Amino acid sequence: MEAIRGCSTGNVVPSSSSSSVVGRQKYYYSLRRNLGIGSLGVVYGPASWSANSTLRLSLPHNKSKVIVRARAVEQLKSDPARLGKLKKGFDLEDKKVHGEGERAGLDLDGGFVVPGTNSFGHTFRDYNAESERKRSVEEFYRVNHINQTYDFVQKMREEYGQLNRIEMSIWESCELLNEFVDESDPDLDEPQIEHLLQSAEAIRKDYPNEDWLHLTALIHDLGKVLLHHSFGALPQWAVVGDTFPVGCAYDESVVHHKYFKENPDYNNPAYNTKCGVYSEGCGLENVMMSWGHDDYMYLVAKESKTTLPPAALFIIRYHSFYAMHTAGAYRHLMNNEDHENLRWLKVFNKYDLYSKSKVRIDIDKVKPYYLSLIEKYFPAKLRW
Repeated sequence: MEAIRGCSTGNVVPSSSSSSVVGRQKYYYSLRRNLGIGSLGVVYGPASWSANSTLRLSLPHNKSKVIVRARAVEQLKSDPARLGKLKKGFDLEDKKVHGEGERAGLDLDGGFVVPGTNSFGHTFRDYNAESERKRSVEEFYRVNHINQTYDFVQKMREEYGQLNRIEMSIWESCELLNEFVDESDPDLDEPQIEHLLQSAEAIRKDYPNEDWLHLTALIHDLGKVLLHHSFGALPQWAVVGDTFPVGCAYDESVVHHKYFKENPDYNNPAYNTKCGVYSEGCGLENVMMSWGHDDYMYLVAKESKTTLPPAALFIIRYHSFYAMHTAGAYRHLMNNEDHENLRWLKVFNKYDLYSKSKVRIDIDKVKPYYLSLIEKYFPAKLRW
């Protein structure tokens, strides 16, 4: 890992880490010395370099996390306006930042900025916020938690795992999603293809050299074609929403956990212990997740012999598993490979969650780029 341009290596103290993967290493970066901002002192937290030489620091302020992205120091010194934005950004430390993860950001280089609120003016993934969608979202999870049983998931995997419904291309499946809005999402009520392109374009700006990640963002929700009549028009509770393991105890971090009490598995002694039918460290590959678009798209991609890396398939399969990747639950079931892939899932999640907006993407403009990636990583037609 290189030091910031214009700084001595003594000012950035790294552990060994990939230049593009967000690791758990910690760095000390002296803003006092390099930027001449005495009041800021030393910034401490997990950090990483992205492909565009942007340093990302996770700053713990009052148990909240604020993301500051600083370009090369000589550029900041020569640009008072940008340096002013950086100084101003530290005022955020006295403001309450709701929830976990990266909730606010400063954009000093044209990259993705984490917005403070969703398209309804509320904090992201706030299932208690009074909004026009709150009631329908909660009802969705009530029905979902009652019906997603171990037996139901087995049945769905056997039926849809045959992939004998239709043959179509990746882009054709993207177009199918124009007809649907995710009823479980408290942050957006736009057609799904809009969200896919918003996520992909946001990642593309910050990770320009990771084309596999751009494509993963585009396709991660394509399993929602299960809502279409060609796939049996499954109810939304069997397609969307946060996912969770079945066959073991439901962790309290799962959204609207209270409704699991009406699930037949809740009081089944075979399924209601910490590990249930699984063993500690067995690996998520061997754990059955609640049925939905994540698992279905994973099956489609895997059977298509895609050349996407394992991290991409991990993202596709577990991006809705918030209890694991955000709350830290179910780690006792994970193996070493899961922990490695989780690094990329955490990178992806920021863009999946926070890129949702009412800003429309010019589909005709970006379509050629994504068609080229589809051709690179997938066959022309896939079995669904």
